[in-house]
Amino acid sequence: MIIILAIAVKDLLRSLRNTFFLGMAVVAPLLLTGLMYFAFSGMTREKGEMPSLKVGVVNQDSLPPDSPLQEPLGNIIHSVFFDESLRSWISASDYSSDSSARQAVDRREVGVAVIIPPDFSAGFLAGDPQAVVTLVQDPTLSLTPQVVHSILVSLLDGFSGGRIAYQTFIDRRTALGLTFEPTRIISLLNDYQAWYIAFERDLFHSPEQAALRLQTQNSDASQQSGNLAGLMKFVMAGQMIFFAFFTGGYAMMSILQEQEEGTLARLFSMPLRRITILTGKFLAVVLIVTLQGLILMVASHYAFQIDWGTPISALLALSGQVVASTGLGVMLISFIRSTRQGGAVLGGVLATLGMLGGLFTVAVPSAAKLFEQISVVTPQGWVLATWRAALNGEPLSRVWIPFAVCLAFGLVTFGIGSASFRHRFTQIAR
Repeated sequence: MIIILAIAVKDLLRSLRNTFFLGMAVVAPLLLTGLMYFAFSGMTREKGEMPSLKVGVVNQDSLPPDSPLQEPLGNIIHSVFFDESLRSWISASDYSSDSSARQAVDRREVGVAVIIPPDFSAGFLAGDPQAVVTLVQDPTLSLTPQVVHSILVSLLDGFSGGRIAYQTFIDRRTALGLTFEPTRIISLLNDYQAWYIAFERDLFHSPEQAALRLQTQNSDASQQSGNLAGLMKFVMAGQMIFFAFFTGGYAMMSILQEQEEGTLARLFSMPLRRITILTGKFLAVVLIVTLQGLILMVASHYAFQIDWGTPISALLALSGQVVASTGLGVMLISFIRSTRQGGAVLGGVLATLGMLGGLFTVAVPSAAKLFEQISVVTPQGWVLATWRAALNGEPLSRVWIPFAVCLAFGLVTFGIGSASFRHRFTQIAR
């Protein structure tokens, strides 16, 4: 046991001396959350009203006969600018052609024209780089083009997310050998489309439903602070989970570094069982991920006034996070042959799983059914479900279920990784 602890402490100290590793494990999640915190708090302190922005829209988009979409993407873009709740600060006008919209900009009837070309939906969904929405702006203006550009980028990012989620859903079911009905796919796409339209409306338009609310001068300061803290706890949870999985993987890469440096061979030459050496290294990863979680929880509590829930619920959520991230990190690294491969594999796999697990949309009050279905096949999704239950103050019975799934996932992946490492180093010894 003393040898196992000595190996674990050695690896722990090695990680703590690595400034890049500390930056990724602690500084990066706090910095990203801090940037969003100050941006959101600045928005809640804004006073005055948004001036009316004049926008012209040309929508020539149409759907091909075999499209699974319910309506063209151009119609969704068009509806955003003509939504009832948007009329208080955007005045939109329809134009029949590209030339008429450009003339309106030249005559300063509108500050910016949004031109959606024919067959935009088909081209965009097919990944055609020529499928673009054109913005024509008055060069003397700055605010209107920036606002319209931000709305369009958000919408197009959502469309891209739907395309990625759709392809991931198809690939996943195909890999599992599961069949699917075309009508089911159409239903999922329609659900996603309806959710994203509602999300964009809530985000940009409706003050009573928006994720971030613009407070008036008479707003109560304590209520404003409470709304911001309530939002930031989910943002911080998502960042903490995302970087915990990176920490689990990169901490386990120490075994590859020692293999390349030759120190691992010296360890194996000592009268020690290989399982003892591996256990010490596994324990180091558990300690590092646990320490990272505790530091982030304490720092974010004082920096962003985040309440992490009851101690028992928070302990269960943190434990599920540690076990799941450690297990996945051990399994991934066990199949990687060098540190050069490790960075690319961990970056691609963990970033993809984090996006599919909903870590970047955790602060959104509503979630698409399609995203919910995809997140259940990712460990990040179950860790997030555990933290969500804890942060919402739900009873322990609602925290135990996702925690049990995290525990099972972590133990299974840990077992696979351990077996792979034992087999791998047995072959090396021979």
